[in-house]
Amino acid sequence: MHQDAPIPPRPWSPIFWQARWFPQFFLKCKLITWPSRLRYLGPLRLFLFGGLAICLAAAWSYAAYTLSPEASGLPPAHELIVTVGAVIIGATFEEILFRVLLLTALLDRTGSRFQAVFLSSVVFGLMHVPGALTDPIMHGDWAFLQQVAFEYAPVFLMQTVFGLLLGVLWLRTGSITVIAATHAMLNLGSDIANGLLA
Repeated sequence: MHQDAPIPPRPWSPIFWQARWFPQFFLKCKLITWPSRLRYLGPLRLFLFGGLAICLAAAWSYAAYTLSPEASGLPPAHELIVTVGAVIIGATFEEILFRVLLLTALLDRTGSRFQAVFLSSVVFGLMHVPGALTDPIMHGDWAFLQQVAFEYAPVFLMQTVFGLLLGVLWLRTGSITVIAATHAMLNLGSDIANGLLA
């Protein structure tokens, strides 16, 4: 191969390059400062810590899949591939937004790891508010809003706890790959059971 010949592009590379370099824009413009760590994990500890987080997320995802009333076996291969791809891409961009950008900016502004993790986790939980919760607000149906909010409260609490765990994982490892893989694994079971394409 000639030295000046360009490397052929891979169809998946733009997504991963954008996901990887998107935070760099904010760092270069001094909009956020990379969080300092008390101690950096070596490759073996990062692998073990990240592996443990991903395995725990896989156990959660398996439980969510098997306990779901909608689960009736695996979907067809094409739906499974689309679902897994969408979950990975969605989780990666959510982690870049909520952990890398928001949590890091809050950490820079507040100076408190606890406040930054807590606030970014609450915003993460609120971002997952279903449309069923916003509809009664738009129509002024306050009785129905109370009922929907009461039904949504456990989901909001669970999303906030997941946000707390992912925030701690981000501050501990500093690895976008580990938090994105853990987040994707947490989402995978319920998305397969409920059918992302449904």
